[in-house]
Amino acid sequence: MNEVLTWHRKAMDYAEEAFYHKLKGDPAKVKEFFLLAYELELKAAESYKDSTLEPTRSVLYRSAATLAYDCDKLREAERLVAIALSGEPPDEIAEELRDLLEDIYFKRHLKIHDIEIDSSTLQMSISGEAVGYGMAKLGEFIPRIQNTEKIINRTIDRKYNLPYREGGRGKQSIRKNECYMSVPKAACLSVAIRIGSPIGQTDLFPPTDIIDEVIECFELFSDSNIKSLKEHIPDDAYFRNFVGLYKKIEPDGENIKTVGFTVIRNGKERAVSLKKRTDFIVAMDEKTIPSKQELTTVTGQLLFADSIKKQEIIKIKDENGHLHKIKVPEGMMSDIVRPLWDNTVTVKGYYTDKGIITLEDIQKADE
Repeated sequence: MNEVLTWHRKAMDYAEEAFYHKLKGDPAKVKEFFLLAYELELKAAESYKDSTLEPTRSVLYRSAATLAYDCDKLREAERLVAIALSGEPPDEIAEELRDLLEDIYFKRHLKIHDIEIDSSTLQMSISGEAVGYGMAKLGEFIPRIQNTEKIINRTIDRKYNLPYREGGRGKQSIRKNECYMSVPKAACLSVAIRIGSPIGQTDLFPPTDIIDEVIECFELFSDSNIKSLKEHIPDDAYFRNFVGLYKKIEPDGENIKTVGFTVIRNGKERAVSLKKRTDFIVAMDEKTIPSKQELTTVTGQLLFADSIKKQEIIKIKDENGHLHKIKVPEGMMSDIVRPLWDNTVTVKGYYTDKGIITLEDIQKADE
């Protein structure tokens, strides 16, 4: 059994080396050392195959299965979990084995669909009156997750220099990038968001780079560093879209008092807490604002949102029954305006010579 202990300890050394290279961003070395660790841990576990000694047997098989998972040997990992569960593992270890099995099945599902998840994680947390222990109002939580996903997707398209599209995302190859969310954690509600991407398509802009770009833009806008934000997002359509989505994610100061995002880089935590920016007007092209025009505010029901001959037009019916036509600049219709269909909204903008308001900002009237 001393030989088994030697195999196990050496396997753990190799695994630690793999994690070191993972932190350094060297995937070839990560794969090499995880494979060495797996081969030794498998020998240690298999030596207990017919043993009834617990928890030694199940612990070794759990460790070997985990390393097989890290090596993408999913069928082997599944087999090792099954062997461990076929014995009499303690309840706590049995639950850990079942959790590992779920991870194996999920990873296999992604692989079947030609998708892989990057190890980089964006942690999103919210707290406030609408958040309890492990629970939150759906209307406060789900839209913020969905709008965070939209920002990530738009960032991916922007980094690939795709033109802004109101009708959906870009090329089919880019469209396969997907976001995945962990089970929410209690206290201040917290979820982990990861980006999946087509296998082999991570060389140009790895998910880590996309998440770093999102965090950087959140931080710049939250700190009112608009000049630097425009350097990151020079395209006006993408800029309007980012600002509009940010304002849907930011805390309202009552139901949701904090919205934070966190990533770990080189062993250090980088966190940004979004600030409420209701005073900010989206427009960046001052030439489009008529001279000596004051900002106009209209509140009413959003009757429809449609595209007419490439002119994005919405109509607002105020409490007196008067209809106001509002032109929507590129970048705001699909993600910002259209989800507010049939709601009472407050619109801010400037009148043009034709009596049409050019939209600068739109929010639900009760926000």
